[in-house]
Amino acid sequence: MHCFYNVLCTAYGADSKLFGDLVDKGYLPKERAEGCDGEYEQITRAMTRLIWPYVDRTRAKQVRAKRWLRFDPE
Repeated sequence: MHCFYNVLCTAYGADSKLFGDLVDKGYLPKERAEGCDGEYEQITRAMTRLIWPYVDRTRAKQVRAKRWLRFDPE
């Protein structure tokens, strides 16, 4: 359950207005949501300082441009 809350917390920390329903509907406890903005900032700093300097920019563009999920509603 902790991993589930971590993912929800990351989303909520990134944009609490967009993901406010997570708390309103009880998927993410209010007590847990209080620190999500800080957790999101921690992830952002880690990505920016520790990971991004070593990412192949050309490959990253290719990955981001790829259509990963195909959804064809009937």
